[in-house]
Amino acid sequence: MENPPIVQIDVVTPQTVDHQPEAAVAVTDDFANTRTPAIGKPVSNSLLASNNLVDQSMNPNADTAMTAQILNDPIRLLTNLVRVRIVQKAQYIETFCPCEFENEYTIYAGNPHDPDVEVEKINKVFTCKERSTCFQRACCASFSREFAMDIRYKGMEYNELISQYGCTWLPFIALRREYKCTCCCINRPVLTVELNYNGIKEQLGYVINEFNCCLFSFAIHERKEEKASYKVSGDCCQCGICCNCPCEKCMRAVFDMYDCKNYGKKIGEIKKIWSTCVKECCSDANEYIITFPGAATWRQKALFLSAIL
Repeated sequence: MENPPIVQIDVVTPQTVDHQPEAAVAVTDDFANTRTPAIGKPVSNSLLASNNLVDQSMNPNADTAMTAQILNDPIRLLTNLVRVRIVQKAQYIETFCPCEFENEYTIYAGNPHDPDVEVEKINKVFTCKERSTCFQRACCASFSREFAMDIRYKGMEYNELISQYGCTWLPFIALRREYKCTCCCINRPVLTVELNYNGIKEQLGYVINEFNCCLFSFAIHERKEEKASYKVSGDCCQCGICCNCPCEKCMRAVFDMYDCKNYGKKIGEIKKIWSTCVKECCSDANEYIITFPGAATWRQKALFLSAIL
C-alpha cells in the first residue's frame, strides 16, 4: 500500500506597516493644489467648497481616508472660504467681578454658493484660544497687552495605540503680540502672524492697531519693512458700537477693507452683528461676519482673520 503524498502549505506572515510622518514641504501660494501631506491623495475643489463639508466629513459611515485627507488640509479649506462668522465666547462672570478671562473664538464657514444667506453657527472650521497671564489681563490695556493665540483646525491624527485615525484640533496659524508701552501714536503694538502647520513655520505678515481719534483702524503688512498692503477701518461712532439696543441700526456696525496697493479701493467688509439680548447686555463678547475679497489668497484671508481676533 502506497503512502499518500505530502502537501506542503506555505504560511504567509502579515507584515506590519510603520506609519512614518512625511517630510515637510515648502509652502507656496500653490500649496492648496498639492497633495495632502498626511494622506497623499488629492481632494476635489468642488467637495471642499460645498457648504456641508464638515457635516459630510464627520459622517461615521464615510470613508476614513477621504475624511482624513479633507480635514488635514486647512490651507485648501481656507482658500475656498468666501464668508465666515467669528463668534466670541461669552464670559458672564466678568460682569460681576473685575477679573478678565482669556478670549476664545469659534469660526464658522458660510455658504459659498449663496453669499446673501446669513452665516449660521453650524459648520465649525476653526477654533481660537488666547494664552496670556493674569497680570497682563488685569493691569494692562487691552490694545497693548501681551498675548499669544493659536488658530486650530479639525484634523485627523493617527493614533499608534489603537492603529486608527482620531479627530482632534491641530495648530494651523499662530498669533503673537508683545507688550508695548503705548501712548497715542507712539510705539503701537504689532501682532505677528505665522503659519504653524505640519511642521512648517513661516511668517505670513503683521497687523498694527493704528492710532486714530475717530476710527478703528488696522494696518495689515505682508512684510514688516514695507508699507501697509491692506487696511481695515470703521467709524467708532456707529450705533452698533455705542449702543446695544435691539433696533435695526444698533444691531450692525461695518468695518471696510481697503487695498492700499490699489489706491485704497474697497475690496470687502466686516460686519459686527447682534447676537442675543443676554450676551449683548451681560458680556462684552462680539460676533463678526467677514466677506473676503474675491481674489484673496489663503495668506491674505489669514491676515484679515487675525486683524479681528
